[in-house]
Amino acid sequence: VYQAAQTSYSIQDGELTVDLTTTAANNVAITKRFIFDAQDYLIRIQYLVANNSASDWRATLFGQIKRDRSVDPSSLAGVGRNTFLGAAMTAPDDPYLKRDFDDIDDGAPAYNMLGGWIAFSQHYFLGAWIAPAQATNNFSTRRNNNREYLLTFTSEETVVPAGQEAVIEASFWAGPKDQDRLESLSADLGKSIDYGKLWIVAYPMFWLLSLINENVGNFGWSIVLLTV
Repeated sequence: VYQAAQTSYSIQDGELTVDLTTTAANNVAITKRFIFDAQDYLIRIQYLVANNSASDWRATLFGQIKRDRSVDPSSLAGVGRNTFLGAAMTAPDDPYLKRDFDDIDDGAPAYNMLGGWIAFSQHYFLGAWIAPAQATNNFSTRRNNNREYLLTFTSEETVVPAGQEAVIEASFWAGPKDQDRLESLSADLGKSIDYGKLWIVAYPMFWLLSLINENVGNFGWSIVLLTV
């Protein structure tokens, strides 16, 4: 459906913009734009819509994470404690809601909220959709007939009048659990670093370790100083 200007792209520093373009039968031109940053794990996704038709154009933005039930390769590291593996999201009544595979099998309810995010969490890494902040979005989890687990959001409808243009945008995080960076992207996304039942001790320790490392610049020595 979409066409790219090049067959391959690469990035060493700065930003890289990749545009995929298509024109619908009703003469609506759509550019699906990916914006990458060499120093970040956030991918910005934009739909640039030019409605050249004679009537309103309507669509809803949809994002999905799909995964099977494979174990996390790093889950048995350290002292052998299994870390949380499954869906994590923010909800109106719970800033950090977890749903494991069994919860999704049982049919967890969908919900609506302004902004929000939905993620798949492993031990060290996170894949997360950050939905449009100014839109009311629907979040849901389910299992399909292929026993794949789907984590989705659907934004509210966007209407582009005839002869007008609009930009619809969301973001996707694909990378390590960088707590400070995640918290800067969306409210409570930093809580996806799951400290478990010992969070009341672990969180202040991590905060102090990060503070020391800002001045030392070496996590090895920072851990030594924290221990002292």
